[in-house]
Amino acid sequence: MHDHLQTGSLGEQVAANFLSNLGHTILDRNVRMKFGEIDIISRDPMGVLIFTEVKTLSRAYALSPEDNLTRAKFRKLSRACSAYANARPELVSNSLGWRIDLVAVVINFTLPLAPEYRTFSFGKNNFAVSRYENIS
Repeated sequence: MHDHLQTGSLGEQVAANFLSNLGHTILDRNVRMKFGEIDIISRDPMGVLIFTEVKTLSRAYALSPEDNLTRAKFRKLSRACSAYANARPELVSNSLGWRIDLVAVVINFTLPLAPEYRTFSFGKNNFAVSRYENIS
C-alpha cells in the first residue's frame, strides 16, 4: 500500500475511534457512491445521522489537514451524502435530519497546533485530532 493510502487509512481508524469515544455508533465506513466516497457514517448520541469526512496529514506543515477539503471536494462529498440519505431514508430522522462533519488528524505532529486539536498517543504514534460539526 502506498504511504498516502496508509496515512489515510490510519487517520480514518483514529477518527472512527475518536467518534466512538464521543458516543457515536459507527454504521459504515468507506462507502462508495456514484459521486464519491464517504469516509465514516455514524449516528451521534442524539440520533442524528452524521457523514464524516476525514483529512489526515502525516506531519503538521504550514497547512492543516482541513485545508485539503476544497470547495470541489466538498460539493462531491455533499452529493454523495445526499444520495446515500435518499437511498436509506430509514436512517434519517425526520426531526433531526443529517449533517456533514469533518475530522482532521495529524500523525506524529511536531509543531504547536491550534488549540482545537486534542492530542494523544497510541502505540508508537502521536495523534492530534480536531472535529468540525456541520461543515456545510
